[in-house]
Amino acid sequence: MQTIWKSFEQLTTTELYAVLSLRQAVFMLEQRSLYKDIDGTDLQAQHLLCYQNSTLIGCLRLLPKADGITVGRVVVAKPLRGQGVGLNLLNTALEWITAYPVCLSAQVDSQEFYARLGFEVTSQPYDDAGVLHVDMYKKAKHS
Repeated sequence: MQTIWKSFEQLTTTELYAVLSLRQAVFMLEQRSLYKDIDGTDLQAQHLLCYQNSTLIGCLRLLPKADGITVGRVVVAKPLRGQGVGLNLLNTALEWITAYPVCLSAQVDSQEFYARLGFEVTSQPYDDAGVLHVDMYKKAKHS
């Protein structure tokens, strides 16, 4: 597994196509969640891409906010779930942003995964495009 950080401007058209294809395959087709994936925020995000050989197997995006960082669009290809890809992505992201508080919107089925990484639930479950989510928060690590 290899991870690489890229801003939107650094993504090649092939990389962007792979990111959008993976997100579509998982969120829209597998989970049947119809939402506006191309929402304009990818333009300001830092993207963490995870490859196995030359195939994109997972990714996420980080968005700077006034009060910290938002992690979003965390996705792992279905055949590789449960093999540490998501953990690798999140640990890499959290190492990169230790000085900032981090928030995310987690699918309810994934909240235990995020809790093991130090995130705490901060909302009641809510429907986000047909999938139950909760807001989660992790305090900044002060050095």
